[in-house]
Amino acid sequence: MTPPPTSRSLLHLTRPTLLVVESDATLCRLMAIMLGQDGYTVVPVNTSDEALAALAHHRLVGVVIGTLMAGLSGIELCRALRAHPETQRLPILVILATHDQNTLNRALVAGATDTLVKPIVATTLTAKVRQILR
Repeated sequence: MTPPPTSRSLLHLTRPTLLVVESDATLCRLMAIMLGQDGYTVVPVNTSDEALAALAHHRLVGVVIGTLMAGLSGIELCRALRAHPETQRLPILVILATHDQNTLNRALVAGATDTLVKPIVATTLTAKVRQILR
């Protein structure tokens, strides 16, 4: 017999779910912790293929994407999400490795809702995510 859900497990079920896509496994885990502490359920993945698979299994409120990945880059993944009817309006925060204006412009043209440049600070990350989800 399954025990009844606790208030903690019910809270987990009602929390908005974010997908975090970052090739650096340590940074991916850190962002998941930062966002988890801000009240989100986080699905952390390290590749664009894993991200596309996760989209089929989770009801997401937003996506955080790093730009440097094997396979599709973060910008290409952003473009692919914008091209698909089911994800075209999904808020997307693209994490940039540098302040390079060309990369910033490419992310915005690809459909990023907003961008954030590394290094990641918890308060800035959570503020940006709250902002794109409004």
